[in-house]
Amino acid sequence: MHLPADDDPVRLSGDRRDVLRWTLPLLTLLAWLNLPIVAQQTGVGRLELLLFAAAGVTFAALALMLWRRMIGVPLASWLTLGVLAGMMLERIARLFAGGYFDDSRHSFFMPVFAYLPILYLFCFLLLSPVRTAQAMALAAWLAVLCVVGWLSAPYWQQPDRRDSLQAMLLFVGPAHGLLIVLLGVIARRHERVLKRYARIAAVARRAHASVARSEAHFRSVFEVAAVGMSVSDETGRYVRVNQCFADMLGYSVEALLQLRYADVSDPQDLATGQSLAAQLLAREADGFTSPLRYRHRDGHVVHTQVFGRELAQPPDMPRRFICVVTDLSERHAAEQRILAERRVRDLYFEHMPVGTIEFDVDQRVRRWSPQAERIFGWTEAEAVGQTAEQLGNVLPHQLAPRVRVLDSLTGGERDHHFAVVPMAHRSGRPLWVEVHRLAVRDVQGRLQSVVSMCMDVTERQEMLSMLNESEARFRGIFNQAAVGIALLDADGRWLNVNDKLCEILGYTLEEFLQLDFQRVTHPDDLQRDLVLSRAVMDRSIDHYSLEKRYIRRDGSVVWAMLYVRRLEAGGSTPTRFVSVVDDISDRKSAEARIVALNADLEAQVAARTAQLNELLQTGQRRNTELSLTTELGRMLSASADLEEAGKVVTHYLPRIFPLATGAVYLAGNSAGLFDRRVAWGHGQPGAVQVAVDDCWGLRRAEPHHVEGETDALYCPHAAPHARRHPHLCTPLQTMGRLLGLIELAWGERPDGWAPELSLVKNVAEKIGLAFGNLQLREELRQQATVDALTGLHNRRWLEDYLRARLARHSRDGQGFALMMVDADRFKAINDQHGHDAGDEALRQIAAELRNSLRAEEALARVGGEEFIAVLETDSADQAYRAGERVRQAVAALQIVVDGRSLPQLSVSIGIARFPHDANDLDHALKRADQALYAAKQNGRNQVSMADATHAPAMSSHGAILSEPDRTRVA
Repeated sequence: MHLPADDDPVRLSGDRRDVLRWTLPLLTLLAWLNLPIVAQQTGVGRLELLLFAAAGVTFAALALMLWRRMIGVPLASWLTLGVLAGMMLERIARLFAGGYFDDSRHSFFMPVFAYLPILYLFCFLLLSPVRTAQAMALAAWLAVLCVVGWLSAPYWQQPDRRDSLQAMLLFVGPAHGLLIVLLGVIARRHERVLKRYARIAAVARRAHASVARSEAHFRSVFEVAAVGMSVSDETGRYVRVNQCFADMLGYSVEALLQLRYADVSDPQDLATGQSLAAQLLAREADGFTSPLRYRHRDGHVVHTQVFGRELAQPPDMPRRFICVVTDLSERHAAEQRILAERRVRDLYFEHMPVGTIEFDVDQRVRRWSPQAERIFGWTEAEAVGQTAEQLGNVLPHQLAPRVRVLDSLTGGERDHHFAVVPMAHRSGRPLWVEVHRLAVRDVQGRLQSVVSMCMDVTERQEMLSMLNESEARFRGIFNQAAVGIALLDADGRWLNVNDKLCEILGYTLEEFLQLDFQRVTHPDDLQRDLVLSRAVMDRSIDHYSLEKRYIRRDGSVVWAMLYVRRLEAGGSTPTRFVSVVDDISDRKSAEARIVALNADLEAQVAARTAQLNELLQTGQRRNTELSLTTELGRMLSASADLEEAGKVVTHYLPRIFPLATGAVYLAGNSAGLFDRRVAWGHGQPGAVQVAVDDCWGLRRAEPHHVEGETDALYCPHAAPHARRHPHLCTPLQTMGRLLGLIELAWGERPDGWAPELSLVKNVAEKIGLAFGNLQLREELRQQATVDALTGLHNRRWLEDYLRARLARHSRDGQGFALMMVDADRFKAINDQHGHDAGDEALRQIAAELRNSLRAEEALARVGGEEFIAVLETDSADQAYRAGERVRQAVAALQIVVDGRSLPQLSVSIGIARFPHDANDLDHALKRADQALYAAKQNGRNQVSMADATHAPAMSSHGAILSEPDRTRVA
């Protein structure tokens, strides 16, 4: 519901748009939630489900269009009520037409009749005025009542339904009608209350509008005022300021509102401002007008005229004070300019003895002094208002330089300029004028005028020009001479020197004029030079020459040929000497080089001989190292196993590096530890055993070089004496595996010998490569002689072992026994339980065989389930007991594979002794095989010994190591 149109802005009851914004999404949710409920009812058609889905889409579309203001509130309200009424009527019709009430167990009081009051409530919520909402609710009530009465007519013929029908019609009829009347009464009372509050609000709005207009008028005057305005409280803090006042003090409005009057007042006027404010606070005065100074944000002073008074406020409101501030800075600046102009007039035009001219900013003459009239010939009346170009004082070729100077003065680059320039008199006579120009600026730094002070220096310039011309000619000859020339007085002080002499001795002209020739003469040549100079002074001789040494400014010595002649002076002029100095250092150096060349050649020959001897020794030592390295590589290549290779390494490394103190560590039995195999040198060896973490080289897998005790990164395993000298740890490695360590220390020899890192790396690479090859060979041999399934030796290894055992028998005569073991009924295990079970059975049998035999006795798998052991005894009794141990151990096995127990295993064993049962190896193997065959024939799971005097008839097959082609009883 909402107010009438004339009171609509008050909105005391809220906007219907807000009601619809909440109602439509709720209706959308209810429509979609009813879909599964309707779908579960008997006889529901697709059309009915589509109608409910369409209703949900309609509610959602109405909500979106209302939110985007594509439709108005009245249209949205009517459409919402229409859809709701349609859904109610459809549900009622569906209940009756679908035969729902045909069953007497179903009541006519369905939830749909209880939902009808919601439709009436939405009418009053969504429609206005109240009469329209009540009419719409009554129309919906009558329509529902008629539909229900018409649809329920067939059920009146059923006596058992009449009571239910009467109750339903009583609920839908009078009860719903009474509810509509009650909602109408409530809505009318609510509307009357809203109208009363709307009238009160209208009066309040009119009063508020009047206050707002007054406030807006005050704000417009306050903000657009051309003078600064501020409102402050009793403490002096600004409550409101306008933009003009903020600009006047260089602050923003927000920043100024955080300050007090005392923060922006000039300290000299602070007491005056506070006194005036105290009078206003005490109400001793209605207002005040006073010149006050403020301090600008950048520090300069702002001169103002301030008018202040108290604002009229209600008694319950805090007191406020308003100030109107007028900026007087420009007037103050004008006063300062007047004072400056007065000082300029008094100083430059009345007291200066030179011609003074004042130009304005356009370079026109503003003042012209009498001295300027005397210099240039123009009177003040003729010159005022004219430029220097118009008067003709500036020569044409001086126009551009003058413009540049004036631009620099007016642009602020400088304030003063001095120059001596050629100018012209009024009559055309040339002048030389000494000009001083001064830029006069105001307090803001703006140019006010340019004052020129002029002095006529024409006569002085003409004399200087003549002197300069004469001096230039003399200087040209003096300075361009190829030898040094100097003028000295009678005391030997330099009066003038040319550039060449300055170059020879390395002094500047100013430094020369502070010296005498005694201070730059070499002490060994000074006495002879003084004797000759006195002779010239006494006029005994007119001149002299000699070779002498001078001391340059940097302390070096230079040889020179000196020529000295006396200048005869006339009148009172003192005696002068002219000295000519010719640099002969190159000639002297050449002579000295020739003298020293022979000695140098002899020294070079001796040094070269020593170098050749040293190179020869180094070459011999290097040849020895290379030879030993090559021999080391050959010996490592010829090594049969890693043990032999370790012996070769410990034998050759001390010979390759005999001048160093070193040690070789190789891998031992413990993982990660390396044992010292050899140590050499003068010092005590380091650790006996080294772990990977004890050596930087092993840890980083690369050489680690330490320069001595100043370097803290030495390895903990190094000996104490090695820490005082350079030492090197080089790891031995192959295929990413650490094999050992080479440790070298040196620095005790006086010749500075040190091992070559390239040689150490080469040796380490050779050792690593050889050990890698041996390891690879050992792995290949291990793979070729070991059975992969059981880990026992294979047939090939057994052949080699038997040949070696036969050779040992030839040496010591010690016999042995061959025990041939075969698993009973093994094929059945593979067939019934799979090959994985058979493999596990073979591994268990092999393990029991290995555990039942002695460690030194050989054991090999020679077939699928067939094993041969070589017993280190030729006693029949011991051999039989060994066979029984094996048979019993296998019989006791309990093998479980994948949770299943395998059948009990057993083995048949045949034993033949050598040389008791056979005189050669092949015959012994055949006898053992015959004994095994006999054990199989006699019932399996037994040990059979070969008969030395009788061989069974079925021994026609070959030796087992030759893989005979025969069929054995499984």
